[in-house]
Amino acid sequence: MSGPAHPSADGLELLYIGLAQNLRARVVGNHFRGPTGSSTLRRALVALLMTSESYTTRWTRTRVVPVDADEARLSEWMREHLRVTWAPHPEPQTVESAVIKALGPPLNQRDNKAHPLYETISAARAAYRASAGPRPQPTE
Repeated sequence: MSGPAHPSADGLELLYIGLAQNLRARVVGNHFRGPTGSSTLRRALVALLMTSESYTTRWTRTRVVPVDADEARLSEWMREHLRVTWAPHPEPQTVESAVIKALGPPLNQRDNKAHPLYETISAARAAYRASAGPRPQPTE
């Protein structure tokens, strides 16, 4: 997978744009350590890496997530392969859509339907959601 060149970092490609009130907590606590259930970035990555990394999934009450050992393996893969940069903005929610449209990070699905990898990523995410089998019925 390849993304556009990062606008301010030589040799890096921009893969995802996200908002955070507390950047450190969001990046370290959510994206780089899990859980996948609360991170769009992790869900996109695990979907794209399912086959090559042999991830196994399970259902929580509300969504499909990797089994605990694979959550840890995904975190390690991310630490090894990804870098984080940021740009502060006083009201980031007012510019997020325009920034995604302008820069075209492939892992962002919302506001990015024109991206050439949109369908590939969408299909990978659908396969990921189906990977744990049918959603279990709640028991009373």
